Amino acid sequence: MTALLPLAYLVGALPLGYWLARRRGVDLRTASPYTLGLESALRRLGLGLLLLSFLLDFLKGYLPLLLGRALGLDLAGLLALGVAAYLGHLYPLFFRDPWPLRAKGAGVLLGVLSGLPLPPALGLVPVALGLVLYALTGYASLAALGLPLGLLGAMLFGGFGLPERLLALALFLLALWRYKENLGRILEGTEPKLGEPLPLPSEKQVVCAFLIHPLTLEDFWQSPRFRWLRPLVRLGLLKQAWMERLAEASAP
Repeated sequence: MTALLPLAYLVGALPLGYWLARRRGVDLRTASPYTLGLESALRRLGLGLLLLSFLLDFLKGYLPLLLGRALGLDLAGLLALGVAAYLGHLYPLFFRDPWPLRAKGAGVLLGVLSGLPLPPALGLVPVALGLVLYALTGYASLAALGLPLGLLGAMLFGGFGLPERLLALALFLLALWRYKENLGRILEGTEPKLGEPLPLPSEKQVVCAFLIHPLTLEDFWQSPRFRWLRPLVRLGLLKQAWMERLAEASAP
């Protein structure tokens, strides 16, 4: 088990999708918040290469768990391998040249789920939740988040032990942190749906950026991505001091 964790991390860190795109002369690393993920890959690579890239990511999540199952690891051990593989995909210590930023890893998450020896009724919960979220909203990012969220629900209500629940929670929190910008754009109404044109500038436009830091706590509530926290502060569920520290941390 000790040797399998770094191996799973290393497999997850392999930039297979990036290497595949570069061999076809496509560099997905352009200055756009929508660059990484299905939205960009579908437009830049086409459906065929997108499916191949997704399959490679799937194998990064599936193969470490397949090896773990062959060696007789229990469910908690397999979940730990899944967390290690996904962590390697998101934050690689190796293969960082020229840029370590990766896609969100929906394929890796699906590979991890496929490698878990869950009863069919529970194993289908994450996929079903992802499909329902996509059908209701049209956002691929929400569908991807539904995978670890559904797994967490299966661990919580399926009679599994504390280690399995904590590892499923860790996988979900990693995905939630990775998709936080997508969630923020959904709240602001600027997240593109799969198949919609991206809000990119034309060749005749000049793009500028201004960084505005919150100076007071009230500045946080101006953004839809933070506005939902306001009632929680008013009800005392979140301390105002916590929000003030967050505002201070955001200042230069």
